[in-house]
Amino acid sequence: MLEEYLQQFLQHLRYERNVSAHTLRNYSSDLEL
Repeated sequence: MLEEYLQQFLQHLRYERNVSAHTLRNYSSDLEL
């Protein structure tokens, strides 16, 4: 369940906040996905 919320958060960052691929990769790494 937590992983689902984290994936939604990353999608929010990507599509609504328009963050870079590097930022998404680093967030994923930090959150251990």
